[in-house]
Parts: sequence; structure tokens; C-alpha cells
Amino acid sequence: IFRNSSTGYITPKHILYPYFWSKLEKYREEGYFKIRSGQAADVLILNEKGSVVGVSTFTGQKYYAKVVIDGTGCGATFSKNLSARPLNNHHGDFFFGVKLIVKMENDAINKAFGLKNDQEGSVLELAGNISKKIKALPGIVGIYPGNGIVNVSILYSSTFGYKSGLQPHEVMNEALQHPMVKKVTQGSKPLEWSACRLPELHFKFMPSLTHDGYIPIGDSIGLVDFLRKHGVNIAIKSGAVAADTVAKAISENKALLKDSLQNY
Repeated sequence: IFRNSSTGYITPKHILYPYFWSKLEKYREEGYFKIRSGQAADVLILNEKGSVVGVSTFTGQKYYAKVVIDGTGCGATFSKNLSARPLNNHHGDFFFGVKLIVKMENDAINKAFGLKNDQEGSVLELAGNISKKIKALPGIVGIYPGNGIVNVSILYSSTFGYKSGLQPHEVMNEALQHPMVKKVTQGSKPLEWSACRLPELHFKFMPSLTHDGYIPIGDSIGLVDFLRKHGVNIAIKSGAVAADTVAKAISENKALLKDSLQNY
């Protein structure tokens, strides 16, 4: 059992997301930008010079912009469009993520995790031997409690899956039987679970870390190392720096946004 000093406490998403949306709504009402919900963009639009000038949605709708900021997280939706070669499972270009969400009474959460108020947010990270089937998991088990909900997340190297022959749900079931996991989840009721491949560190396949008209931030550029939980502070900072830089360039009415980005 370990706690990485660089991780600290993590605010649960059900608290963090409403906070961010409240900030977005404030600036949207002031006409600073428009929010288009219910539309998912997956392709970058490039001009004849190879610069990014917009995005295209799943339905083919196109939106043009001076700059596209990729904050799609670990899925790195847009940076895949600029990759020099496709990602490869056998080369460890993916992590696997398995997540279980369970419902748990607030008092039980406080007692199990040693919290005075379960809305404070905390994280318990486990690593090492899980069971007889899994002697040592090449990854971590993260348990995040908050406001009646407990998230159990398992992140591990994709090579482990086909070498061990274990499916994602089998890895999760093994972890749930461990005494330490049982101790903090006993009495809970499962709500939902999911498993997915998490493409990470796309930037190592891109010709460069920057591209005309395109700025990847946070997980999208691989600033967060899933397995070691490093770089969260850098990822958050990168988003703030990107926002300040673009806002300053626009406010100064630069003729070429590209030139202004290079100067700051």
C-alpha cells in the first residue's frame, strides 16, 4: 500500500465537474464563447499547408477555428490524426482501464476511509500481489470515495492482458477479493462497471509536440503517467497556460495567431 506524495487528495468528479460547468456558464452568458452540446468531434480539418483549421463531427458537420485545443483526456481523440504511425498493443502503446462504481452509505465511507466528511475527497492506491492468479499486477488499483459513491479503478499494462490470458472483468473480480479492497468496499452495492483501452502518450508518435493551429493539453499529450500517477499538476498547469496564452493573443488582436503563440 502506498500513497504517492505527488498525487495528494483527488476531488471526486461529481464535485469537480459541476464546479467547472458553473464557471463555463458564467463566461458563456457574457458571450465569450458558445457551447455546442450533443456533438462529438473526432477528425481535424487541415488546410493545404497542413495547418489545423477546424474539426469535423461524427455526422460530418464542420467547425472552423483559429486554434483547436485538444482536452479530450487519455483518449487523445485529435492527436491520433497527427500520429506518424498507428498505436500498437504489443508495443505497450495502450493501458487498460477497468472501473467499478458502487453505492455506499456516507457513514460507512467515513468509517472505512477514516474521513470526517466523505465529500472531502480522497484516494487509496494499492499495488502488489492481488491473488493466486495475479501475483503482481503491472499497474495500480485506485479507490476513490465521495458522497455516497466509491470508484474502484484498475490501470495496468496492455501486455499483461494477453500474456496472462485474463479478461478485464476477471482482473477486477480478483482485485475485489483482496482483503484490503474488501475492507473498504464491504456492504456496498454495485451500480455499473466498464472497461476500455486507454491510448496514452500519443505525442511520441507525432512529428513534433506542437502543430500549427493545434494545442494538446493534459492527458492528451501524455503529461500524466497512469501507472505511476505522476504529472497531474503539470497537466492542470498546461491547460491554464494554454488558455492564458490564446486569450492574450486574441485580446491583442494579433494578425497571425501562430506568431503570437510562438512569442509567449
